Order: sequence, then C-alpha cells, then structure tokens
Amino acid sequence: MRTVTQKYALKSVDSLTQHPQNPRQGDVESIRSSIEANGFYGAIVSQKSSGYILAGNHRLQAAIASGAERVPVIEIDCDDTTALKILLADNRTNDKASYDNDALVAILESLSSADDLEGTGYNQEDLDTLLRILESAGTHPIDAFEEWEGMPDFEQDDKTSTFKVSIHFKSSEDTEAFFTLINRPKKPTMWWPVDDQHVGSDVFQKYVAESE
Repeated sequence: MRTVTQKYALKSVDSLTQHPQNPRQGDVESIRSSIEANGFYGAIVSQKSSGYILAGNHRLQAAIASGAERVPVIEIDCDDTTALKILLADNRTNDKASYDNDALVAILESLSSADDLEGTGYNQEDLDTLLRILESAGTHPIDAFEEWEGMPDFEQDDKTSTFKVSIHFKSSEDTEAFFTLINRPKKPTMWWPVDDQHVGSDVFQKYVAESE
C-alpha cells in the first residue's frame, strides 16, 4: 500500500477553498447538527498545491455555520488528476456502502429510548420508517392483534378504493387460517387506515407468497 504524502495542521476557515468541481450535494444542516451535538472530529482533506478541499466541502460549511474559526486539515501533496480521483472516490465509496438495518434499528431504538437521537442524522420519523420496512420484510413480524386493536368502523364519504388486493386461497382451511392470523372477521372486503395501507398490502402479498 502506498501512503500519500500529507501534513496535518489547524487552519483558519478563511484559508480554505471549496472545490469548484465538487459534484456532491451534501446535507449541511445534518452535518451541523452532528458537529453541535458531538463536536468536530476527524479532519478536512485538501490539496496542497491548489488549496481545494477534496474531502469535507460540506463539513467546512457546517463548521462555519456552527461558528468555527479554525478546523483541522490534512494537506495532500498530489497532482490535479489524483486530486479529482480522491474527490470522486471519497463520495462514491460512501454511496456504495450499505446498512445492516437490524443493527441500525437496534442502535437507534437504544438512543431513542433515552430521547437522544440528536446528532445522529436520524429522527423518530426515520426510525419509525425503518421499523415499518423491517416489519413488511418479515424481519420484525407485525403483531396482528396490536395492529388491529382499536380499529374504528369504516366511515368515509368517498368510497373510492386507494388500491385493491385480491387474494385466492387453495382451501377453506387456508382462508380460515389467514383471517385468524390477522384477527379479523371473514368478509368479502377489508380496509386499512390511509397511513398504513402500504403495510397492509405487504402483509397480504407476503401471506399469499408463503401459502403458494
């Protein structure tokens, strides 16, 4: 492995220049929230010859928005072609990463229980969305009793369906098993609240797929 020649320094924010060719559109507000909650960690990477930032363009903006006057910088001694490659690679390698959603949810639930999601880049709505994704995928199975508890009677002036799902069962036993699973009376039509309709569709489709 080749180590790039680099130098660490604490520099004035006024001495740093955003890279004019940076194609990345970062979430400065989320970065600023992290800085204010967790402090500024790591360092901005810049090209020694041009002074352009190769990694950390939006971190610099967030730091300035948080009142920073100086930030840690790593200067890299490289040519312009290598600088552009570093600029792109720093963004692209992050894009190609993925998550273990179960592990992510476990961390977020732990922080959420202490009401301490600030500075993570996530909020309670993000966590709720992740939980629904895992539920619909079967990782966190939906509790049918909990989902239907307190369900109001269907009263709506507009009777137009948002969507329709048709289910065909192989036998009456399968039909009975399905309605027992979701704890609902057996009848020709059913409905889900507007906010949960996509989840209802996933439940139906998953049951049909497993029954085939």
